[in-house]
Amino acid sequence: MNVQVLQGFANQARREAGVWWSTRRWWVQLAVWTSIINGLLAVMLWVLPRLEEFIGGVEVTVEGSAAQFAGMAGMITAIGVVVTAQGVLVDEQRAGLLEWMLSKPLSRTALLAAKFVAHAFAILVVLVFVPWLGVLAQLSLAHGGLWPPGRWLGAMMSVALLAVFHLALVLALSAVTWSRALIVALPLVGIIGTDVLVAFAPAAFDVMPWSLGPLAGPVLAGGILMSIGPIVSTAMLTVLCLGVAVVGLRRKEL
Repeated sequence: MNVQVLQGFANQARREAGVWWSTRRWWVQLAVWTSIINGLLAVMLWVLPRLEEFIGGVEVTVEGSAAQFAGMAGMITAIGVVVTAQGVLVDEQRAGLLEWMLSKPLSRTALLAAKFVAHAFAILVVLVFVPWLGVLAQLSLAHGGLWPPGRWLGAMMSVALLAVFHLALVLALSAVTWSRALIVALPLVGIIGTDVLVAFAPAAFDVMPWSLGPLAGPVLAGGILMSIGPIVSTAMLTVLCLGVAVVGLRRKEL
């Protein structure tokens, strides 16, 4: 690979990491998303089953609650990534910092690579890994013993892949348009509209990244992987989004 392509990557990666770890941003976001994700699970494990039993006499299993939770957690995490990363390029462009940074020995490809690596690591720690440690603890408590680690890890990895895809998607959209409305709205359409599309075209389930949330449910509840299609398609679309981001930013007038 031409060294010039990634010129300035290391310095920029340290700067991008500092946006998270050198400020209070990391622990504020950690507290917010850990509370949301684990609060949702707490309601589904401890509150809703009691209401169902009281109202209709229906017994809700821990596995059933886990399956429903995983799908919703995937959606929440995807929204969290979009909300958190929406300004990763736009804010710097509007403040005039983007042009200033690129006037230094820093290639546009290195800039995008640094942003993707630094923000992906932070997002995975803050929005996925730490909150899902709480998920493991709650499920184990409700289960009466350690929840099968393989199921937990498989479901968490599905959500992690979904999070990385949305970061790549935000970068791609940011490199194509400076419209914050489009950067936020287009991913949300996919997140919210998945169930509707699958209802009309069931085959779409195997090719849409947003199927990873529903896919994580059976994995968490019973260790069952219903389809490998969403995993493969999401990985491929993540790479495609990064390619679009590189090409888009190279062609963009700053």
